[in-house]
Amino acid sequence: NVANELIKPEFTNAIDAGIRLSLFKRRLDIDAGYYHRTTKNLITFRNYPIELGIDPQFENSGTISASGIELSVTGRIIDNSKITWSVYGSLSTLKNTVDQLENGDIIRSMANVSGIAREDEAIGSFYGYRIKGVFQSATDVNLKKADGTAYKPGDYIIEDLNSDGKINELDRQIIGKPLPDLYGGFGTGFRYKQISLDAGFSFAYGQDIYNSFKQQMTWMGDYSNQSPDVAGRWKSASDPGNGLSRAAYGDPSSNGMAADLWVEDGGYTRLKYLTLGYDLPLKTKWTFIKGIKVNITGENLFTLTSYSGLDPEIISSSDPLLRGIDFGASPLPKSIILGVKVSL
Repeated sequence: NVANELIKPEFTNAIDAGIRLSLFKRRLDIDAGYYHRTTKNLITFRNYPIELGIDPQFENSGTISASGIELSVTGRIIDNSKITWSVYGSLSTLKNTVDQLENGDIIRSMANVSGIAREDEAIGSFYGYRIKGVFQSATDVNLKKADGTAYKPGDYIIEDLNSDGKINELDRQIIGKPLPDLYGGFGTGFRYKQISLDAGFSFAYGQDIYNSFKQQMTWMGDYSNQSPDVAGRWKSASDPGNGLSRAAYGDPSSNGMAADLWVEDGGYTRLKYLTLGYDLPLKTKWTFIKGIKVNITGENLFTLTSYSGLDPEIISSSDPLLRGIDFGASPLPKSIILGVKVSL
């Protein structure tokens, strides 16, 4: 390939401003701040016409910004020799925007799911088609496929974005975003003599998840195992089903394309840990042992979410254009851990 000798590093300019308050004799601590980060000289690929015989070339041609507020609060409600009780909470907001892409959209795909970087949109937004329903009969079919042939009853009705009567890549659009608008955590710590109880929660809201696993389990394009939901697929005009398309070997109408039908709200609140501890009383003759603490901890005990998949905390790829895609990976396990801490 031809080298680009003008390539430069990416630069991030960061602005942070905040205030810290300690009130009521340090019983209440408040930290509040604002951040804004702009990354310039974004390193991207530039595609050249195939006639030139040159592979895509790295170049500096983009700007991305992120901004938001951060707030944390810690309160010591009770604090004496016998009882202590404290609570804490933190939250952050995030607004991410691709400000400039000199060479236009950047699209990356994995397993039939695409993420896009597009000006004025959040980076890694899901890119696909919007489904408006299912064709019920031949008289309802008013669209053609990319090859010019007509759809059939039972196929998905795709939004014709440019109103040309044909569904192709020009009809793809933003169908969701994987980045949350709000995220953080909260918890509490309680002590009474030798007994302690600690709990911590995490949350994130405003993000979407592309449920690729559910899509594959309702594809009906081959003889592989499918979800019980496909029993309610479209079968005829008199038996329209529950909104899923018809079953067709090989998927000739591309009903398995990336679409908003598989984009779900990924918001959640999760109990990350719950720990009950007890400091064993020591006999005075055990001078070489300073303390013994026994504790039992539960991790990921429950999650409040409307997401239908196994786990709303999705880690699909390190690629910033392919985040928030659920391929059916194992969820975070629920764990019960018994521990003993000996201080010497």
